[in-house]
Amino acid sequence: MVDYDVIIVGAGPAGSTTAKILAEEKFNVLLLEEHNNIGLPQHCSGWISGCEYTDELIKTIPQRLIIQKVKGWRVWSPKGKKICEFEDFGFGGYFVDRVNFDRELAKQAAKKGAKIKVASKVIDITTEGSISKGVIIKSKEGSEEITADVIIGADGVRSFLSGVAKKSGLSELERKKREFFPGIQIEFINIADIDPGIIEIFFGFDFDKNFGMAFLSPLEENLALIGFGNYRDYLKIKKDHPVLSKRLKDADEIRYLGGMYCSRFGEPLKTCVKNNVALIGDAAGYHGIIPACISGHYVSTVTKDVLAKEDFSFLLAYDKKRRKSSLKDARMAIDIRSLNDEKLENFLQAGGKDATYMMLELISKLKL
Repeated sequence: MVDYDVIIVGAGPAGSTTAKILAEEKFNVLLLEEHNNIGLPQHCSGWISGCEYTDELIKTIPQRLIIQKVKGWRVWSPKGKKICEFEDFGFGGYFVDRVNFDRELAKQAAKKGAKIKVASKVIDITTEGSISKGVIIKSKEGSEEITADVIIGADGVRSFLSGVAKKSGLSELERKKREFFPGIQIEFINIADIDPGIIEIFFGFDFDKNFGMAFLSPLEENLALIGFGNYRDYLKIKKDHPVLSKRLKDADEIRYLGGMYCSRFGEPLKTCVKNNVALIGDAAGYHGIIPACISGHYVSTVTKDVLAKEDFSFLLAYDKKRRKSSLKDARMAIDIRSLNDEKLENFLQAGGKDATYMMLELISKLKL
């Protein structure tokens, strides 16, 4: 006898969504979170992209968690020229209180019957032959082995480096090398000339030498988050940028968020299934709250069949399902490291508006 039908590693939106769906079906589910508090540390602004799925999701959370709706977009070139500005057409979605949003989704899973263990870090995956038997966790109670029929990695971008993807051998199945880089977001108060509800995209490698762009996420009047590669990049932008140097002149830094991102931003892994282990969300390469949650729906549907038929081979249907779905185009950015600021400037001046619109439109068509 195993301890659980399913162990889900990571209590972010993807993990909690999956736990809730499977618990609703009366499966015995354990949701593991390595940190002491679900939702912390916070790694992103709390922006959830808009699509049909978002419209339904937003109805299930308390309105107090919704900070504001996105109303439009503004795009800037490396030289500080405004490339375009347009009203949102459905993709923009909402800014939510990310910490309590994550906690709300976890609470919903628990109310359906999922068990949650925080401060429980997975240090290894145990195997019997080619099949994963369970996980070994380290918690405040010490180390223990917990067994399950299916293990789902929802442990974020670090999964590939040290988490479920790495420990299960799934990361080794990727033929193309994946590079990972650190990044920060700084929350500013008294930042000038921002429009609540208008997301601004700033292109330029001064923001981040690998990513080549930054998002300004306006949370409320004079309050916004901006992404950078590191603190030195921020200081250079504050000093020299043709637009933001003026806006940041009297701004105060009040919070720092940090994390890792993959150079192939938003590009999913080719293979997310190995025997009875599957990956979802950022662990699978799906960047963003909504793509992560949708991947959780897909793996849940397949996992039900696996458990009902007691045959791990049915889990392979998850790879087939996600590859054919709208998730295949769910990329909010592209790898532009082969360019430089001059080439970016020319590209944006020539067709930046159309390219931006197309990128946003692809995401807006996400659906189950």
